[in-house]
Amino acid sequence: MLARSARDWARYLARTGKFEHSPDSPWWSGPEGENLWAGTVNYYQPEAMVGLWASEKRAYKAGVFPNNSRTGRVEDVGHYTQLIWEKTGAVGCALERGRNEDFLVCRYTQAGNVLGERPI
Repeated sequence: MLARSARDWARYLARTGKFEHSPDSPWWSGPEGENLWAGTVNYYQPEAMVGLWASEKRAYKAGVFPNNSRTGRVEDVGHYTQLIWEKTGAVGCALERGRNEDFLVCRYTQAGNVLGERPI
């Protein structure tokens, strides 16, 4: 289910060239987290794409979300905190090629980045 919904959104992004998080959809079984990546067609391997999210660890500090960034900007750690969110039990990803960019979408249940909770 997660990989299928990630694939559907990745296809939409590739087709339209937009780069935006998906809107909440009523057919989902519950809240999902989502990480997005876009970059030059055929230039990056999936490991490098996810590696960019993981590299946000350098700005991460332990604590209650959203106060997990050494820079004070949650945008600097939001992908990373979703990756390490302890209550996340499943992930599904999809990679689609657009005209000018590749798009990676990963979906997570249980969603991370919940205000007032600790990632781990």
